[in-house]
Amino acid sequence: MVFDSKLDKQLKKEIRIALESEGSWQLEDISFIGRGVVNAVYLIQDRLKGKFAVRTPWQIEGESGEISLKKEYQLSKHCYAHGFPVAKVYQLYIGENINFLLSEYISGQHDNYRSDQIGEKINELHQLPVEGLSIIDQHNQSLPNIISTRIVDRLHQVNTLLSAEFTVPNKAEIEKILNTSTNPNVLMHLDVRPPNIFTENGRLRAFIDWDNAFIGDPIMELTRIFESKELDEKEFMKGYGESLLEQTDSLIQNIYRLDTTLMLSLLFAIDLKDGKKRTYYMNRTKNLLIDITKRM
Repeated sequence: MVFDSKLDKQLKKEIRIALESEGSWQLEDISFIGRGVVNAVYLIQDRLKGKFAVRTPWQIEGESGEISLKKEYQLSKHCYAHGFPVAKVYQLYIGENINFLLSEYISGQHDNYRSDQIGEKINELHQLPVEGLSIIDQHNQSLPNIISTRIVDRLHQVNTLLSAEFTVPNKAEIEKILNTSTNPNVLMHLDVRPPNIFTENGRLRAFIDWDNAFIGDPIMELTRIFESKELDEKEFMKGYGESLLEQTDSLIQNIYRLDTTLMLSLLFAIDLKDGKKRTYYMNRTKNLLIDITKRM
């Protein structure tokens, strides 16, 4: 999302109108502090209440922005209630002119961490109860169903958009293999990387941005971290523990890895236009497909 100063001004205006209409706010300042593909993030300063973060979609049209906010609200509340480090959420505002999520403002760094610390925390995340938790955009589908469909769709995209000639495996066979996993279903963040982790004085303060989160096999979380290569894999596993990898068939692991390499192939080819990383992830996709199709 390219920064649009006119849109930025409009979003600030709508945030101010929405909050001040409640009568209890005395806003001193609203400043832009971050952006993602779907949302902009603002810091608001109130004369009496102090500082808060506001997360709002760049565009109010359509349902994706609203779903993103509802998902962040739901999962942040769930994690906070069970002692997992997230920003405390205060209000989900759905209005005619703007939607936003009001939460605790957390200052800190994104680079002062140890991968083993993050491994320990992700292990804690995977121990949180999920009974009765239904993620808004998972639509009660199983993770194997979602991933098998996504792999087939992404392979068609890669073949069409990047002029590749990858063999597309059978969706039903992929789903059947993933369903053989005996790992328990857990809540996964699925975007564990430094920009989404706040630290302060060497302590992990909060995990943010739950847009990609699903409930399912924790192997998907681990393989996504390994393929993204933004954390030290060996150090991460020291904190997380090795038993999950040891007890899971490498074919299942490679199918989840394939989902990530396809996503990153498209990302670096189309959105970020990084030729070196595009080539790397296309080669990873090719090698994973060879292994998967050989064993299916």
